[in-house]
Amino acid sequence: MTENRLHSNESWIKWQPEDMPGLYAYFTLPEHDEDGISFIVQCAEGAVKISFDGNIPFYVFSDEGLRMSSYAPVQQRHNDKNYFNKWFLYKIENSDLLKWIELESCGFAAGRYEKHFCIVTEDDVVDILSSVDPKLEFID
Repeated sequence: MTENRLHSNESWIKWQPEDMPGLYAYFTLPEHDEDGISFIVQCAEGAVKISFDGNIPFYVFSDEGLRMSSYAPVQQRHNDKNYFNKWFLYKIENSDLLKWIELESCGFAAGRYEKHFCIVTEDDVVDILSSVDPKLEFID
């Protein structure tokens, strides 16, 4: 069997505001409106709303078991199988997904959506392509 090189050059960087503690998330719900898209992430401490303003051209919502090839290299790099139990939102640099979207769009998307964010919870993995950074807030 050959070694899987998919995602091996990606860098997953925690996207965590300084005023938010580390949180473990257990599921995510998307919400669409005229201003953009948000994801409600449920944590033991409450809920966090992750909002992306404007047009979000692409997001993928999947079961975490189907995405092990995406997050396993991150766990291996940090030598920590519980790495994603400490936080849930990451910015992915050198993203294979962004490269794939550029190819899939025949170059149309090149440079338009240069940001790839990923929400990782106990049960879900959500990839979001955006041209803007998300806003995070605790909600009731």
